[in-house]
Amino acid sequence: MKILSISPYLPSEKTGHAGAQYIFRNLIALSKDHTVRSIFFANNSELAYLEDFKKNNIDYDYIIMHRNQFSLQKLFFGLSVFLRSQKNNSPFMIEKYNQKKMKKLISATVSSFKPDIVHIEYNYMHHYVQSNSKVPFILTEHDITTKVKERLHNEVNSSSTLKNYKIWKSTEPNIIKKFDAFITLTEEDKDYIKDWNLPKCYVIPPQYHIPKINTIKSEQLTLCFVGSFNRQPNEMALEKLIEIFPLIREYHSNVVLKIAGKFLSNYLLNKINNIDGIKYLGFVEKIDEMIAECTLFVAPIQVGAGLKMKIPHSLSVGTPVITTAIGAEGIPIGEDEGLWVEDSDDNFINKCVDLLKRPEKLNNISEKCIKAIDNLFDSNRIKEKLEKVYSIVMSDNNSGS
Repeated sequence: MKILSISPYLPSEKTGHAGAQYIFRNLIALSKDHTVRSIFFANNSELAYLEDFKKNNIDYDYIIMHRNQFSLQKLFFGLSVFLRSQKNNSPFMIEKYNQKKMKKLISATVSSFKPDIVHIEYNYMHHYVQSNSKVPFILTEHDITTKVKERLHNEVNSSSTLKNYKIWKSTEPNIIKKFDAFITLTEEDKDYIKDWNLPKCYVIPPQYHIPKINTIKSEQLTLCFVGSFNRQPNEMALEKLIEIFPLIREYHSNVVLKIAGKFLSNYLLNKINNIDGIKYLGFVEKIDEMIAECTLFVAPIQVGAGLKMKIPHSLSVGTPVITTAIGAEGIPIGEDEGLWVEDSDDNFINKCVDLLKRPEKLNNISEKCIKAIDNLFDSNRIKEKLEKVYSIVMSDNNSGS
């Protein structure tokens, strides 16, 4: 099978971007039995990661996009995208990734590579569906954006959040209808859009590799949270953590909260610096080891959709998790396997305080955490699901032509 993958991000384990990791793992798994080609947008600073494609015999091509770094070029580009989105009453991200160079590259690649199927990652890459092509196109909805925007509006309740929600509610169904089929990461996301009259939907969660690490749990009580803080759900979760952590510390005066991830704003950094016991580590290259050393991963996630990959990531290295119902979507794991769900602030704090009284219990449950993730997100099982979906979509496309 010849598979063409199209992504807004350079697929890699090393960028610190959960979506990029998700895509890369699928490409690596599929490349063992199929011919895979990847096209994506990339920063100049990310090009060193291309070596991993060469090692795995995956062909690739890319368009440079200046992201997450200040420059006049980026400033003018952002302004032009903003004006276009206002003119078209279209979401900013959709206009941002609508680029002529990418359309030309994809068109040329489809003609020369002649894929059996084209797999597009993220709904804001929908511009690259070729409606006149005989090749089937499928989409991965990493999260249902309308669902994210609805939850954000319910949380913030402003005119701007309401406008964003309405725009996506009218836009997203039409995006998905351009595809022959699409994938969600959770049953909850699939259920949210059950009345949208869409193409066939398949649920395929991300795959996880259980890392081989020999980290010993720290004797100090340590909470942790990880995220890219240019994403609003992570910012909001961190703000909530900053709010409740001093209340946890009233009961455990020696507990430490470690925060890891890029793009933290000066506003949040200043707040952190004024609270005893919080350590901001920035981007942590050996993130598995850092999480594995901690007593408990705390994720009071208030908005979002899809599968929050930080949760199974923590469990996969043996660190139990407290999160919310939104944070636990798509992860059918219970307290016996190291996942606690608490939605109110008081219950979240009380559960955290209670578990920190019994660190030996959390240490003893580590193996169950790892085993549960290994069972649910096994690489071979996910690969087989992808192959099955590809085969069905290709067959349906051939029978309809």
